[in-house]
Amino acid sequence: MATLNVIRRWALRDQMSIREISRRTGLARNTIKKHLRSKESEPKYPRRVYAQSTLIWFLTLFGRRAYTFSMSALPPPLCTLHQFKAQTGSTGLFAKGRGLLSIIDDELTTWNNGNCVGERKKTLVNIIAACRQWLNVKQGKTTALALQRGAAVTALAQQAFARLQYEYFEMRKRAQPNHRLRGLQGGYGHERSTYVNSGKMVAVSGSTASALIKNAPIVGIQNVPQFDNMTENEFTHLVNTYAPGQLFQTQVHFFTKQERIGRLAVVLNHQLYIGPDLLLDTNGHDWAWVMDGYGNLYTTDHHVEEGNLGQHERFNHSTLNAGKDVVCAGILQAAQGHLTYLDNASGHYRPRRKNVVEALKILKDSHYRFRTNVCEVRVMEMDNNGMQWSIFDSAQTLIDNPIAAPDQVG
Repeated sequence: MATLNVIRRWALRDQMSIREISRRTGLARNTIKKHLRSKESEPKYPRRVYAQSTLIWFLTLFGRRAYTFSMSALPPPLCTLHQFKAQTGSTGLFAKGRGLLSIIDDELTTWNNGNCVGERKKTLVNIIAACRQWLNVKQGKTTALALQRGAAVTALAQQAFARLQYEYFEMRKRAQPNHRLRGLQGGYGHERSTYVNSGKMVAVSGSTASALIKNAPIVGIQNVPQFDNMTENEFTHLVNTYAPGQLFQTQVHFFTKQERIGRLAVVLNHQLYIGPDLLLDTNGHDWAWVMDGYGNLYTTDHHVEEGNLGQHERFNHSTLNAGKDVVCAGILQAAQGHLTYLDNASGHYRPRRKNVVEALKILKDSHYRFRTNVCEVRVMEMDNNGMQWSIFDSAQTLIDNPIAAPDQVG
């Protein structure tokens, strides 16, 4: 059981107290002490024999689901003050003082004493700022001690940002906001249903199903179904029967909670950050984005993500929120923490103008500051001439007047 290894690492390597381990895992202190005294790294149980059908049912129903829950229940760990001092302390007869490191020490002390969500978020932001300050001042230093401390400070900043992403997610989740949501449209809705019905193990690809139907004469499909009116059985049968022969991916990859949080953009100083010292910057490339039902903005370079997937998997907008309902989805571009372009180009969710406006307002309420005439917003809308782009030179135009006439049409 991986929990025993985690407990041993926290207690023996990280010098974490029994009380803190108990708080994080929910286990009784005596249970933790018992595991630490034991020489076993994993519990050993007698082999049990199950009927094949029962075993398959158990793994399908509980296997992935239990794994996902246990992984997502634990927040990202943060280096303790004791660990940080051990990693950054000087040794020898001429040991130096801690200087700017003492500011980080103070914030770690505050973190250990903090309880409420607001205090934790503020302390994490302060830890990141103190780490940045130290790294900026010590930039260019090449002594052994400076390099040792630099590695520890950088690691702490990364841990603090990962924990900040987690705290943001949990804070918004607890708030239970009442946002207007948009679900997967038409046949794409079967991606989520196949995922849930398989015990959150496999999501059958809607994009592949759509492509097969569009190329039905070439593929050799008889009695071609209508994509938006397919049943789940028809959807699954179509993909599993015809996709392998055409070398199409049969599955869409769904991010776990941990994977989603790792791609959450955080608003700091009115800008969007995706790392402790990394402003959101797409370098002129298109990145996929979705905003979940809690108001969290997830974004990533989908071209890079696709290259990291398995042979039978593909990346879609549904990937970012595991096929669940969203506020909006589309493509964005950003430079130095500021959005320069945003649209609703998502065939899976087909967001409308009201969904785009809602996402923009949520960002503004999160203290993100839109720059005047910097963020172009494009909304794919239906009018008498069919589908066309409504182009707005500034996001603020839509925030102030959701029914405003576009600056351009294309």
